[in-house]
Amino acid sequence: MDFKDEFRGQSVMITGAAGGIGKETAQRFAAAGARVAICDVKARQGRQTADEISASGGTALFQELDVADAQAAQYAVEKAVAQFGAIDVLVNCAGIAGQAFKNISRTEEAEWDRTYQVNLKGTANCCKAVYGYFRAQKSGKIINVSSVSARMPAAGITPYAASKAAVLNLTRSLAAEMAGFNVNVNAVCPGWIWTPIYSESGPFRHYAEKHGSTAREAFLGMVKRFCPLQREQTEADVANVVLFLASAAAKNITGQTINVDGGAVMS
Repeated sequence: MDFKDEFRGQSVMITGAAGGIGKETAQRFAAAGARVAICDVKARQGRQTADEISASGGTALFQELDVADAQAAQYAVEKAVAQFGAIDVLVNCAGIAGQAFKNISRTEEAEWDRTYQVNLKGTANCCKAVYGYFRAQKSGKIINVSSVSARMPAAGITPYAASKAAVLNLTRSLAAEMAGFNVNVNAVCPGWIWTPIYSESGPFRHYAEKHGSTAREAFLGMVKRFCPLQREQTEADVANVVLFLASAAAKNITGQTINVDGGAVMS
């Protein structure tokens, strides 16, 4: 999708933008003319993302941010506004999977707490931080990145799936609350993307080896099993939908969730 100059003069804050979906989305917004605030706990990678955008002619700043810290989220928004003069779009992409592919009997309380602190509370913290700015300017777009795990059975990643499902109801509740001052709030559910959740997971590698395959082969097997379109999804697929939801073309869409999952969930 071509969003050339669609966001010229706008300012976009993206959490979890040091890599993966967040990085791809940041690069796409910058290419479409936006000023981009890169926020992530991974300082080195985050700065590299901002530097790459600047080197390609875009405008970006990096802010180290743990979204689970409400005060830090507020400060990050204030810094972006001070640097860019405004904030027009918030993309909540920061998230953690915890110890994937582990059954609930082996899931520690600390894992539940941290997963919810980042995935749910972190999303809420950033929404709260932009609330006053969006209300004052009577405009804004919020896009929350959830997961296909929020909408279908997800054995072995229960804390992650539950937290991502909560993000969907947070999205709908905020959409109803913020519609009165012309703010759109939507969510995207990515499907099967080759990420460290699979490539760096010990339990997943063990599962693959047990079935005589590599982690990559096992992942592609899951794609064939669950995706009617029979192909894996990419960071660019998700970024396309995020930019659409932030664009003027989506001005009458709010409180919705779009699945980018090859047809795994049809609703």
